[in-house]
Amino acid sequence: WRRKAKAFRKAGWIECWVECVHEDGHDEPWFLVTNHPHMEGRKYGMRMWEELMFRDYKTGGWQWQKSRVWDPGRAGVLWLAMSAAYLWMLSLGARVCGSEELQRQTVGRKWNVVNVFRLGLALFQLRLRTRERIPCELNLPTNLRAAKKV
Repeated sequence: WRRKAKAFRKAGWIECWVECVHEDGHDEPWFLVTNHPHMEGRKYGMRMWEELMFRDYKTGGWQWQKSRVWDPGRAGVLWLAMSAAYLWMLSLGARVCGSEELQRQTVGRKWNVVNVFRLGLALFQLRLRTRERIPCELNLPTNLRAAKKV
């Protein structure tokens, strides 16, 4: 469902687009209000994923802002390494989503509030501390709801 509308009365009723997305497998609908006429729920969802990824690259994970790498060639190499490690942490996080035992070991009962990257990072750190084998296979499910059921 998508309609042109006016919103934000205090700002003077701004013309915008309102979209409601309710896909199978999701308990609640998602409501999107945008001034961009071609922005659809799925595209906006990708944008949100990108924002979370950048947070993981910076303050939430790899601390890119502290690298002091200014040369574009060297920065490219560092970004390549961070991207490979990021995929690895997502894969480990998907494992945690699919295993109640790993959830208990890594983050206890509060695991719902942690993103998949942080779940993977928690498993990685746990295995380093306990000197256990760290899985190296990349298992990235397309739907993390499905990973929880594994």
